[in-house]
Amino acid sequence: MPVFDEEVIKDDIVHGRIGAISLDTTAFDRHACNLDAKAFEGLEQFKATNVAFLLSEVIIGEVKAHINKAASDSKQKLINAIRESSKGWRRSIDKQAILNMTGLIQEPAAFASEFYGQFAELKAVQVVPLNGNVDVSALIGRYFCSTPPFGETANKKSEFPDALTVMSLHSWAAVHNTKVLVVSNDRGWQAFADESERLICVKDLSTALDLFSPHVAHEIASQVLLLLQNGQAPAMYEAIEGEMDWYFESSPPEIEGDATHEYEIEKVDAVPQHWSVADPAELKVLNSDNEFITISINVSAQINISVSVRFFAPDYADRDYVDLGVHTVEQEDALVFPVTVKFNRNFNGEPVVDSVEVQSFPYTSRFYTLDPDWDYEE
Repeated sequence: MPVFDEEVIKDDIVHGRIGAISLDTTAFDRHACNLDAKAFEGLEQFKATNVAFLLSEVIIGEVKAHINKAASDSKQKLINAIRESSKGWRRSIDKQAILNMTGLIQEPAAFASEFYGQFAELKAVQVVPLNGNVDVSALIGRYFCSTPPFGETANKKSEFPDALTVMSLHSWAAVHNTKVLVVSNDRGWQAFADESERLICVKDLSTALDLFSPHVAHEIASQVLLLLQNGQAPAMYEAIEGEMDWYFESSPPEIEGDATHEYEIEKVDAVPQHWSVADPAELKVLNSDNEFITISINVSAQINISVSVRFFAPDYADRDYVDLGVHTVEQEDALVFPVTVKFNRNFNGEPVVDSVEVQSFPYTSRFYTLDPDWDYEE
């Protein structure tokens, strides 16, 4: 489908011409493969409809691999921290007891499979196999002709997983005489969908779910957003602010900046100063039922970044480094990021908030310089 036309897609949905929705790995990576993220809750709505939730076996494998790596890396960091603490405190620390206490005794690969399995059962995932759905000759032809999803790039071989996935989804749609709404921010997926009459590609999950939301849910969500903007939903405002505080405290940004001397980042504090709704037109309804409505809004916020930096200078005589002490630098960053809010659809006056979640996003704070004002005459 070459052009994204919201009204055409909604008409296809209403008249049953879209029979499935599917996600690329990029849609999962946007939420750091946290399958418990509130943004994924809207996928449960399709269990009671004629719209299937499809996942290619390639995507399933990639998502499990990403979860496995994240679990493995974080577990290793904990083990390394236990070792360093044991050295620093000059005492024996029972590593196994800590792993047992934190519930991290399970192998990362087993955890990934279990975590995905729970998600698949809850969301009623239908697996699209490669066998029988991909014509190998057509696949190779696309590769050598650089036909989408393959591009004219040096790393074209890395696009085989994408090619296998979109071709299998296209085949599934053809067999079932329907269209599939696919969610991907990958250019290859978008290019393939542009020339396909079976696949419609949107860049993010919130846009896809919003297309399926009923008109009455949009009206209620717009009313709630207006209350929030006008200061008439203080409890919701405080809930969003509290979640933002927690998110930036637990997920401070990466720091980049030049410095005259060698340095180490000792501490990073990120504290939201003030925020507002970035663009009301970007409101998306992710899910709705008889009790709750879940929305996604873009928030514009000023974040104060405070970085404690320890500097070192080389001592060429001793072939070592001299500790120059710790210096703190600060700046404010302007950010726009998505927040998911779930609230009770039946309310008088002010909506009752069920949950709030900042949607995970990568963030690097770039400083012009990390240097203090060095006074070499002192």
